Amino acid sequence: MTGNDDRRRFQELGYRQCYDHDSFAMLDWIEQAVDDVRDDATRSELRAAMLEGAAEALLEFAERQHEGAAFARALAGEQSA
Repeated sequence: MTGNDDRRRFQELGYRQCYDHDSFAMLDWIEQAVDDVRDDATRSELRAAMLEGAAEALLEFAERQHEGAAFARALAGEQSA
C-alpha cells in the first residue's frame, strides 16, 4: 500500500500536470468547442460545464483505480497464502 506522503506527492503531480501546463490537450479541445460562442459570459459557463464533466469522469476513473488496487492486493494476499 502506498504511504500518505507518496499519495499526496502524486496528487500534487496530477494537479500540476492538469492545471499548470498550457499544453493540456483538453483545454485546447474546450477552446475549440466554444470558439464560435461570441458572448464571453456564455463561453465561460460552457467551459466550466465541460471542465466539471471532465472532473466527474476523472473522479470515476480514480474510483475504479482504487477498486482495482484493492482487488490486486486481495489477489496478492490469496496467492501468498
